Parts: sequence; structure tokens; C-alpha cells
Amino acid sequence: MQRQLVLNYVLTSQGYPWEAWRHPTMDVTRVNDLDFHLEQARLAEAGRFDALFIVDHRAQFHTPDAALFFNLDPVQLLTAVAAHTEHIGLIATLGTSYWTPYAAARQLATLDHLSKGRAGWNVVTSASVQEARNHGLDEAEDREIRYGRAREFIDACLQLWHSWEPDAITADRSQLTPVDPEKIHAVNFAGEHVQVDGPLGTPRSPQTVPLICQAGPSPAGRELAGAYADLVYAACTDPPEGRAYRKDLIDRAVTAGRAADALRVVPNLVPFVKSTEAEARAFQRELLDLAPEDALTINSPSMVIGTPEQIADRIAVDFASGAHDGITLGVPVLSALADFVDTVVPLLQARGVHKREYAHGTLREKLGLPFTLPVPRERWTRFYPA
Repeated sequence: MQRQLVLNYVLTSQGYPWEAWRHPTMDVTRVNDLDFHLEQARLAEAGRFDALFIVDHRAQFHTPDAALFFNLDPVQLLTAVAAHTEHIGLIATLGTSYWTPYAAARQLATLDHLSKGRAGWNVVTSASVQEARNHGLDEAEDREIRYGRAREFIDACLQLWHSWEPDAITADRSQLTPVDPEKIHAVNFAGEHVQVDGPLGTPRSPQTVPLICQAGPSPAGRELAGAYADLVYAACTDPPEGRAYRKDLIDRAVTAGRAADALRVVPNLVPFVKSTEAEARAFQRELLDLAPEDALTINSPSMVIGTPEQIADRIAVDFASGAHDGITLGVPVLSALADFVDTVVPLLQARGVHKREYAHGTLREKLGLPFTLPVPRERWTRFYPA
């Protein structure tokens, strides 16, 4: 079967750059309206995108130009979106610094159940002082502690998600209980940073483990991605750099005991696409003129400008060369998503690198990413007394 692109869409409120909210096609008074987000979700699903992705920051930015960028809780928003979509994956950012594994595992398992197996988890280790102070700390913990906690946090979640065996719900009316008590286990996880007894209060979900995503480019972040991630975000703009980054992650995954095809690298892409290159550059200039010059180096990713053919060629060529496994699409304004779906997606489909229809099954099954990490059971005990 021919290798297929992974297309991941960043559900946005203000666009890129942040000052794009000033464009006449944007209406930020709607950012707390479910319909505003559903319009994006339905467009992305029409373009056969694999997933929606919500970035999050558990604090208000000190710069007021980004005041609406992280406005709604990702899990709650995606749970609402799940009821109005059918195929597209739903990836919520949820940090390991200020949550507990039990709370995170239960929320994500609930999203997986309610979406029929489409949940994903973007794992972040929060480093900002603002986030720390919103959670009772004077400052963020150092990198070593944050990543040590993240590994334990994920391990604890993995055990919680496996604490119910797949057939634990019997619903046998001849018995006094709706479950088989021998198939629900305590986990008794006791690490240096997190502790949880378990079991999870939520039965095993369709995927068991929601799709795990991660973005840290540092050595510690790469180690975490190699050990656990299914999707890895990146900011690589140069194909040789992308190939090197992807190979490094694959090598780390293999070292961690995983298969060489256990993860997908999906770098960021913000396209300015119009029918001619001159129109695309004018569109970019129109949006960049909305932002002060000193803001462009802070909040403007590597942007690509061109015709649908030029952008489709770039994506397809870099994909074929092994520079990435797909893209994480951000858009400058919401009309740009429609432009991409209407003009670039058909070209990618014609080149045979992007699907015309969704495959059946859960998000993991659609992406060919079954969960393969071993979950140690030697510490597990039966939760209910015999």
C-alpha cells in the first residue's frame, strides 16, 4: 500500500500571525462560539484531514495581541466537536506539570469513548512562569524534573488505561455485578514524581491508548518522543534538516524497543495559497502588514507562499524524500483553510499521496499506528477482593 500523508489541522482562533484577527475575513467575537470551531472542523474533515489539534497554554499571555489564542479548554471543546464530526481525530494538549495522571487519563479516555476512538493527547511539559504561578508554584521546575515527571506521568496513564481488560464488562444479568471483578486491576504506581493506585474509573476505551503526540526538539524532548510518541511536531523547513530530525527520532524509537515505523513526523506549515504567486505574495504582505515588524520574528512560523501547484509540489516532494510524514497545517486566516482544501488537497490526491476517503476504524487504525509499548503488569494486583 502506498505511503500516505498525515494531515493535521491546528484549530485556530486568531490565525497566524496573531494580528491576523484584524483581517476583514476574521471575526474574533465568535471564538467562544462552538459553530466557529465546527466550521473549521467540517472543512478539515471534508479535506480528509487526519486530525484536529488544539494548542494550549494554562495561563494568559502577557502580550494582549494573543489574548484570545488559548481561550477554551481543549478537551471540552473537542468533546463538543466529536458530536458533530465522524472521522477526524481530536488531539488535545494536556500538560504533565500541573495535572495528575488519573485526571488526565480519565478525561482522555472519556473523549476516546465519546468520539468512538478518535482521541489524541499532545503531551507538553510546561515551562512558563505564568503557568507555574497559576498552579501554586513560584517558578517552573527545571527541564530534568519536568521531563522525568512526564515519563512517569505517561507510564502511569498507560497503566491506568490498561487497568480494565477489554472484556471486563460482562453485563451478565445472571450475576450480581455488571463486570468481571477479576479483570479490573489496581496499578499501584509509585514513582519519584507521581503516584496513583488505580484502577481508572472509566472502562477501557476504543483505542485503549489515545494517540500520543509530542513536540519538544531538545534532546530530552526527542528522547520522550522516541519512547512514546505516535505523532511528532517539528519546525524543520529545510528537507535535509527534516530527514536528519526524522531519522534521529526513528533511531531513538528503535533504541526504546519500538518499531522503526512507530511514529510519524508532521512539521508545521502555514500556506499562503492563491491562483498566482504574485497574488499569494500580496496576500501574505496584506496579513503581515497587520502586525508590527518586531512581532514577526516572535509569532510567525516559516511560511510558504505560492500557487496550489507549487505548494502541493513542495509537500509531495519533501514527503517522498523522507523529510516528513505529513504536515501540521496552521492557517493565516480561516478562508485560507478553504483555499487549501479546495485547491491543494485535490492535487495531493491526484499525486496519490493523500487519501480520497477515510479508512475504517479508530484514529490509530486509520493511521496504521497500533499501540505496541509493553505495559508492565508485574506490579498489578486484583482491585476487588477475591
